[in-house]
Amino acid sequence: MKSFVDRTKVKNDGTLIVQKEAAEIVPESMENMEDVLIRLKRGESVVLSLGSLPVEQAQRMLDFATGALYAVGGDVKRVKNDKYVLIPPGGRVRKIREYK
Repeated sequence: MKSFVDRTKVKNDGTLIVQKEAAEIVPESMENMEDVLIRLKRGESVVLSLGSLPVEQAQRMLDFATGALYAVGGDVKRVKNDKYVLIPPGGRVRKIREYK
């Protein structure tokens, strides 16, 4: 699993994904989803990048994440075909065009 912290402010095109740092998680297996849930429980937004996975596995991970967020009142925004911003309850997103 790759994970890194990235400031998500993209200025010149008007895009602002989240107001504070978000970790981009590139999971390799369902076991890596625990890190996603821990971050969401701490109130951190997460960019979930699923492009390197087989379609069925990526869909399973996305279903898991969206189910968890639905249960606690969070939200999911698609920013690319294979990238999603997971927003915990109380998290804010202004405008999403594309995550680079």
